[in-house]
Amino acid sequence: MITDGIFYQAKKHPEQQAIITHQGSISYTELATTTRKIAGMVHKEHTLKSLYRPLRAGLLLPNSRTFLECFLGISHSGNICAPLDPKWTNHQLNDVIHFSMIDLLFTTDSLLKRIDLHRFKGKVIVVNSVSWMRKQNLSADSPRSSQRDFYLGYTSGTTGKPKGFLRNHESWTESFRASNDHFLISETDTVAAPGPFVHSLSLYAAIHALSMGASFYITEQFHPVKFINDITTYNISTLYVVPTMLEAILRFPDKMKNVHLSKIISSGDKLSQKTEEKITNLLPQASLFEFYGASETSFITVLDHKHKPKNAQTVGKPFNNVEISIRDRDGQEVEADEIGMLYIKSNMLFTGYDQLPEQTREIFDGDWMTAGDLAKRDSDGFIYLAGRKKNMIISGGLNVYPEEVESVIKNYPGITQTAVLGLPDPYWGEKVVALLLESESIQCTDSMLDAYSRMYLPTYKCPKCWIRLSEFPYTSSGKIAKKILKSSLMKDMIHR
Repeated sequence: MITDGIFYQAKKHPEQQAIITHQGSISYTELATTTRKIAGMVHKEHTLKSLYRPLRAGLLLPNSRTFLECFLGISHSGNICAPLDPKWTNHQLNDVIHFSMIDLLFTTDSLLKRIDLHRFKGKVIVVNSVSWMRKQNLSADSPRSSQRDFYLGYTSGTTGKPKGFLRNHESWTESFRASNDHFLISETDTVAAPGPFVHSLSLYAAIHALSMGASFYITEQFHPVKFINDITTYNISTLYVVPTMLEAILRFPDKMKNVHLSKIISSGDKLSQKTEEKITNLLPQASLFEFYGASETSFITVLDHKHKPKNAQTVGKPFNNVEISIRDRDGQEVEADEIGMLYIKSNMLFTGYDQLPEQTREIFDGDWMTAGDLAKRDSDGFIYLAGRKKNMIISGGLNVYPEEVESVIKNYPGITQTAVLGLPDPYWGEKVVALLLESESIQCTDSMLDAYSRMYLPTYKCPKCWIRLSEFPYTSSGKIAKKILKSSLMKDMIHR
């Protein structure tokens, strides 16, 4: 089970700091005790409800020590934990709670106001008080099965209903092993992951760090300058981060002088060449890793920048015990350097989408599954993403992958963020459009950008239109919300 490492660490290093916050820290002994108490509470609720299935406990909580304690306790009880995103609209939130059949809800007084208590018939546990579980007994032995689902996560949609996905214990314990092979996190590390725990990256980083006996520092809310100070104050050695957050802290080079990170682990999008160069200059002692994966797959590929091909936009090679197949439309393996649909086979794959069997079947082919990404593999075994099939632009009958165009534009001086979309066009079918955020210090004209893009891209892939924005909308997991951008641009076209 995912909690086994924490109980092992509590015996091996009982007084070692497990979780660190601004308010203080708790030891592994304290964390293990709290985990058992919450597991006992959840197990009792499951018994009282006489459920024929695992109980589903929702967490509507901010990033906090309590969030991690509840997640571990629910998981240890043999039931399922569903982290709920406070950034969802009230309508989304209540719909997800209803559809996901949440039986028990852990929340705070302030967040409870967002719940439709006429619709929700489960039990609510308010966790504001320090003593909210003081009288709880330790749990009895939990049901033990590596195939038992413990985690109900949600894709980070910004519109519509978030889609639930289920994970069993084995998918994460196997991921722990894969992490250990490459990232070498140990008891001497202090790890931080400043993103929200309602998304897999930061939550996984926390649980993996704790399973290895490291100390985990909780970032309640991410503010770049404050977080830089926290890195120094709490001697943070390892950072799990998405590129947007990494780029945010790199904008303050003067404040990075006392930062001594040993490892940076980035995922969620490809780092730009400019960002890599900044890391090399500001943090020369830090090992830089990127990994490619998805909520449904866990780890797929890893790139250690010490062994990266020069100037290549690769996402690395497969993790240990991950098999990759790149296939054409007929399901046949393609040759080296040919683009096809990427399929993955490993013990880290998810169980399936919650109550959506058809959508689950669509992405599986026996033991293989696809996250919908198009890719190629070179003769040395490095994987390169061409883009997501659903994002592909067909312009003048030719395929354009937005991610390829974005990787070029990102490296132009003065461009801090970019998103490439396809918009309807009477001549081209779809035209390539680039949306930009520019730095205040450097201005670039359309003609300058046209000339630059033609240096690195075929003409048909070059943007036909450049649009400057003052800010981008983001999903709650830190990615640019392209659906919102495209919808807004389409509305503008209609009303012209």
